[in-house]
Amino acid sequence: APVPGMFKCVNCKGGFADEEGLSECKKCPDFSFIPSGSEGKSREECACLPGAYRMRRNGNTSITNPCIECDAGADCPGLDFPPIPMEGFWGDAECKEFGGRKECPKFAAFVECNPREACIGGTNFSCGPGRTGRMCMNIEDDWFNIGSIFFFECGDTGIVATAFAIMLTCLAWLGMNTIASSNYEALDIALLFLQITGMIAAFTLRWHPNLSLLNTILGLVNFEVDFVSPCPHALNAETLFYIQLVLPLFFAIYYFVYYAAKISLVEGLDDIPDYYTFVKKVWYSMRGNVVAMVIVGYHQISMKSFGALKCLEFQDGKSYLRMAPSIECWVGSHITMAMVAIFYIIFVVFGLPIGVVLYTR
Repeated sequence: APVPGMFKCVNCKGGFADEEGLSECKKCPDFSFIPSGSEGKSREECACLPGAYRMRRNGNTSITNPCIECDAGADCPGLDFPPIPMEGFWGDAECKEFGGRKECPKFAAFVECNPREACIGGTNFSCGPGRTGRMCMNIEDDWFNIGSIFFFECGDTGIVATAFAIMLTCLAWLGMNTIASSNYEALDIALLFLQITGMIAAFTLRWHPNLSLLNTILGLVNFEVDFVSPCPHALNAETLFYIQLVLPLFFAIYYFVYYAAKISLVEGLDDIPDYYTFVKKVWYSMRGNVVAMVIVGYHQISMKSFGALKCLEFQDGKSYLRMAPSIECWVGSHITMAMVAIFYIIFVVFGLPIGVVLYTR
């Protein structure tokens, strides 16, 4: 009883009394309280305050475990509810604490999405329209995207629309590469400036939503092969990684065919003494375009190569690629990706500039 002389005990307010005859109530542990309607006769009646959740111990979240403050990116409704991801953050809904079957030692550690609008969060751990997978970075079937920002349903015309968009993208790349290989220095400098800006935009910074269109344009300037995804099934991250690395080779083949056909039609094969002379003439015609393609694609190859080695630990305790969270690090196909990335880092990212310096000395 809180007051001497009282002949009847009263329920505690804001605490609990687990023994008879106490003169004051015991306080609940930090970040917890006695909910309204509880008798307050046991410490086990203490529930978590909003903004806190029960700490996980030995694979369970028993009511005897203390409440701890919500982690960054988590929304904690309190009581005995587990934390849920806030808007812009991703959580693994398959963790046991959220009703799934997977053991997650770090179930409350939510990961910030890039872009943030990719993840809706909430109790359903929802992704934005057209997005799915870990960190909502995969594209749902029957959806396509442009610039990793704008998502549309394929519908009846999706296959034709995406094929047309991919063709326009390739033509735009050819146009930009022509500018880079020309003598228009002002346009060349502008292109390089946009590419540098695009590299900055690729960092996981909190860009304003109004910059989405600008980031989309920069994705085109950066020669990103995932700028447009095909319908009805998008290419997986591993395939896109390899396509990005060999993109200059595709353009080299195109330029070889183009200039070979041009020389054959304009000059005629009869005036060329042998095959070696023909190939040499084609090379002299195309080398400016090929070198320009290597230069404009160099930074994207560098980013993909280093990105293939950058891993991030997730809630289940496993590490996945930051740029492609669907790929588990140092397991299966990622080992091959890492070896290819190291090869490119040595012979392209570092080897190419060193080779140019030695060649031009």
